[in-house]
Amino acid sequence: MKDLMKIKTSFAEPGMIIGKDIYSASDYLVAGEGAALTDRMITRLKFYSIEEIIIITPESLCKKEKKKPVFKNKPVVVPKGSSYVGRIKSSSEYRTFSTTFYSSFVSYKEQVNEVIQNKAPLNTESMLADVAKIFASCKNPNSLLDMMMVIRNLDDATYVHSMNVALICNLFAHWLKYDKEEMEALTLAGLLHDLGKMLIPASIIKKPGKLTDEEYRIIQEHPLLGYNILKDQNVDPRIAKAALQHHERCDGKGYPNKLTLNEIEPFAKIVAIADVYDALTANRVYRGPICPLEVIGIFQTEGLTIYDPGYLMTFLDQIMYSYLNYTVKLSNGETGRIIMMQRNQLDKPVIALEGNRFVDLRDEPGLTIVGVV
Repeated sequence: MKDLMKIKTSFAEPGMIIGKDIYSASDYLVAGEGAALTDRMITRLKFYSIEEIIIITPESLCKKEKKKPVFKNKPVVVPKGSSYVGRIKSSSEYRTFSTTFYSSFVSYKEQVNEVIQNKAPLNTESMLADVAKIFASCKNPNSLLDMMMVIRNLDDATYVHSMNVALICNLFAHWLKYDKEEMEALTLAGLLHDLGKMLIPASIIKKPGKLTDEEYRIIQEHPLLGYNILKDQNVDPRIAKAALQHHERCDGKGYPNKLTLNEIEPFAKIVAIADVYDALTANRVYRGPICPLEVIGIFQTEGLTIYDPGYLMTFLDQIMYSYLNYTVKLSNGETGRIIMMQRNQLDKPVIALEGNRFVDLRDEPGLTIVGVV
């Protein structure tokens, strides 16, 4: 008889064997019993907000197979020489951006701490000025996305994440042709969406090990905590609603109130997309970053019932251009440069390889991108 164990999805690792079929809240089969977890499958579980899964215990597997299962990913070795990330890091534009980002980050953190600890009023003009400085340090929106991908080594993940979500929301406002007032409001919604997390003990936020059920329940209180702070501030009401609703999902399976498509504040729908994209592509204490193209592929194939389709398609249509010329590592160990994006399958571009060779990943089902280098 198999020995089964329930674990939090955040601690799932490649190689673990699924002990029971995993369904989404809308009864879609995400992964079947007996399958070995892969990086992509784990990303899909998080994408569907599946909080817990059941696996076959390592001891049970060892009894059956007489060997130890391997649950850890082997690190991807980045080849020496020039790479897209390397070229960004060595550019004068990146040096300006990183200095500006760090300065704005410090200013933002100080202001938020004043609000949290001393109940000071929000200085939204100063916050928006800091965001504007970051934009001014980049030559165009695609350049900004490049810089954000590279600058992933700052501490205080919650504060950095909020800055990143604000930048993505500002891009969204440009894409949607919002006027200045709406653009500033949406940017602030991104900047302040996780304000409630600042009230969660750092021992829980930064915990590298498994969260207890009680710790996870405490984490889920942050939307309401943030809303309670913002509703008493002199800000656009949509900003407070975005803080409260950014974990709601259009299929009614989010939290805290299980709202559906037409019940969710539009700003919250946009913040939700920016929030998930940045969270999955960033380093975390419990895992490394997930390849952004993999995240985009899952958004495209599985996100239309979870996120507002209009906003999601706007995001995908715009962000696809930022991946051109990325140097990527393939699952067969080769590296190459993205030269063409496929609108209907964004995670399967055309790659230029060494020796004047080209590969269209749509024609190679067993070949995938495992990372940006």
